[in-house]
Amino acid sequence: MLANQMEVTGYISNPNSNIDIQLDTISELYGGRVLVTNPYHVIVYDSFGTEKGKTLVSRNISTCLKGEEIFEIDWDGDFVKYLTPLLPTESDRITGALIVQFHAKKELDRYRTYQKELLLYALIVSALFLAGLGLSAWWLVHPIKKIERSMQHIALGFLNDTVSVNGNREVASISRSTNEMLSKINKLEASRQEFVSNVSHELKTPMTSMKVLAESLLMQPDTPVELYREFLGDINEQIERENKIISDLLTLISLDKSANRLQCERTSINGMVETVLKRVKPLAEQKNIEVVMESFREIYARVDESKLMIAISNIVENAIKYNREFGYVHVTLNADWRYVYILVEDSGIGMAEEEISHIFERFYRVDKTRSRETGGTGLGLAITAEIIGQHKGTVRVSSKEKEGTTFIIRLPLNL
Repeated sequence: MLANQMEVTGYISNPNSNIDIQLDTISELYGGRVLVTNPYHVIVYDSFGTEKGKTLVSRNISTCLKGEEIFEIDWDGDFVKYLTPLLPTESDRITGALIVQFHAKKELDRYRTYQKELLLYALIVSALFLAGLGLSAWWLVHPIKKIERSMQHIALGFLNDTVSVNGNREVASISRSTNEMLSKINKLEASRQEFVSNVSHELKTPMTSMKVLAESLLMQPDTPVELYREFLGDINEQIERENKIISDLLTLISLDKSANRLQCERTSINGMVETVLKRVKPLAEQKNIEVVMESFREIYARVDESKLMIAISNIVENAIKYNREFGYVHVTLNADWRYVYILVEDSGIGMAEEEISHIFERFYRVDKTRSRETGGTGLGLAITAEIIGQHKGTVRVSSKEKEGTTFIIRLPLNL
């Protein structure tokens, strides 16, 4: 404000005692020194009264006389310096400079104290932040470390263990997914052991029968030719049974291989099913079973014909084998814009509802005694399910005891 008055009154060319009094007051009020220079660096006012008329040359004065304000703190001497140019409103020419310098030890000490406190607070906040970051990291990593230790323990062979880790939602999800994976692994392992046991049993049974028959013949050197023929016929049947089991096992193994791919081509489903029914016709005639095919239109789909024929043959053969004499097997074809449907319905012995969910398991038989009589291996429907699954299809079963069974196969038209 004082600099503005000096600019308005033209103080440099016309000193004003009133302004001098105000300059003295500022000097006393702040306990400092006030200087005024003209544009030639000559001091025209000094509150100390010792330097008036002398030339003041410094870089700050030169910069101020060029039109810049300067505010400077001398931390070593504990004083503050302020310089402002004097520029009259009616002229663009700078007429002088006003320089105010005063000691500010208390203020600067207070500033230093605030600075130290601010630094201390920053250090405390940083320490708390780092501590919180460390706790958060521990809270996140500790459950994962526990999962890692559990997985390492499981990797040693303790598959019956479970992962029980409390933590955030993501960790709980990992723990739950790991337990689900372990459950599936255990089920697969149990299924594998059961499969190996069943294979051993199924392969051993014909061998045992053949051994008993052969020993019976060896123990009776005078056995009649008719009995020899009968026993040899039984041995031949057991060999055929063994061969059928091995063939079905090899088929399953080839289907299980990940490198085994479908050879899909555009195929007439009607023609394929007709071929299957021609092949099973002699078997149906032996039991006086009527096999009928019904189709609403010609259907074409991209399938692996050779494999799909195996799947359909297994279902139709079962429908004939486990049927009553003078029964029927109806095969119906239909399709919509996306899927082809193959329905196989028979008038056979049927099965209980609780049996339906197991019939696609390997070596599972609803009636073990009758299955052996009909030459079944317990692998046919397992092969069927695998082939249909490879075609991205589904198979549903409905059945009632002594009333019959219906299989519904659904396959995509374009695989």
